[in-house]
Amino acid sequence: MSSVLITLFVLFGFATSMGLLGGLTDGDVSDPKFMELAWKAVINVNADLASGGVYYMVPIKVLRAQTQLVAGVRYVLEVLYGESACKKEVIAANESELKQCELKKYGKRVIYKVETVEQPWNSHDEIRVMKIRDVSAYESQRRPNQWLSPHQGITPTPRPKSA
Repeated sequence: MSSVLITLFVLFGFATSMGLLGGLTDGDVSDPKFMELAWKAVINVNADLASGGVYYMVPIKVLRAQTQLVAGVRYVLEVLYGESACKKEVIAANESELKQCELKKYGKRVIYKVETVEQPWNSHDEIRVMKIRDVSAYESQRRPNQWLSPHQGITPTPRPKSA
């Protein structure tokens, strides 16, 4: 009986350390899978921004990535999207067309939370997006390779006063 309890205790500890019990686990933001998911959400992001802007938004960088084992795999991402040079009235809103769009150097930047659940037995993935915040032009010029999510405790550097 005690060997069964010890075995269960070891298995529970292993499962907990591997994130197998349903908790969110941090992922490597440089994993190409996460950028692929950011591109899958590009139509949803642009639909959410339909009321403003004439240019499509495209993903620039995955800032945070988490996974969770559920009935499939749930992904929770924070993604920096940027304004592209492609006008909404000229190009169809589909992922393959938008991948050809160049990023505008000083265009609008927005951080979005992207949630999706992939289920291999289901051909359609549910994608939800929620705007977290706008990223100021000054912030994007100041720290182009150090985008930070709001819960990393960093506030944008104030704009310098002009002389």
